[in-house]
Amino acid sequence: MKKQLHTKTYNENTLIFSEGEKCNSLGVIISGELTISTLTNYDKEYTINILGKNEIFGENLLFNEDNTYLGDGIVTKNSEILFIPKELLIELLTNIWRFFYV
Repeated sequence: MKKQLHTKTYNENTLIFSEGEKCNSLGVIISGELTISTLTNYDKEYTINILGKNEIFGENLLFNEDNTYLGDGIVTKNSEILFIPKELLIELLTNIWRFFYV
């Protein structure tokens, strides 16, 4: 079965991925805010990035040999996120030329 685009709605303070989990989709923040953070060796929280509307995540992991998240992703505001599975993204990028050369 082919994977498709899908959106998910999350309430504030919801964990959407965990450090060490495999990244299989590109995420696009439609609305809200996502904080990616990890714990240091001293058990202090370190913020890697804070992302908002129209920003993406997972792009640097999706095509990497080690595609595991480097931190936890928690939405810090009610959020809607679009997920594009890797296989579909490859298909879209492979066939994009058809939109320009009809």
